[in-house]
Amino acid sequence: MHTIKDLVASIMKGELDKEIRTITESCEARLRLIKQNTLVQGAKVRVGKIRPSYVTGAIGTIVTMEDDFCTVDLDAPAVGPLVKGRRKKYQFGVRIPISCLSAIGDQVNFRKY
Repeated sequence: MHTIKDLVASIMKGELDKEIRTITESCEARLRLIKQNTLVQGAKVRVGKIRPSYVTGAIGTIVTMEDDFCTVDLDAPAVGPLVKGRRKKYQFGVRIPISCLSAIGDQVNFRKY
């Protein structure tokens, strides 16, 4: 049985270059699954990097969930720049990709080796 340190060392030495894409895809799929299982209806979330950029960093609550998207009610309105005398405002029913959300108080910790 190999340890994670052995695996990381093998990757860094280039010993697994032929399999690196499969390893990467498997890790990304697992991280998506972990994130999906962490995010549940009613969870408090923070919006990550997204466009429009003024929604980035907003905090809200998941109202509904779909496969790749959540509908989130933001705690405070995210207000955009003045365009043609109006400002775009997002607060309720904002549809956001799951990949752009992080649960607040998320207990999933990743160690660095």
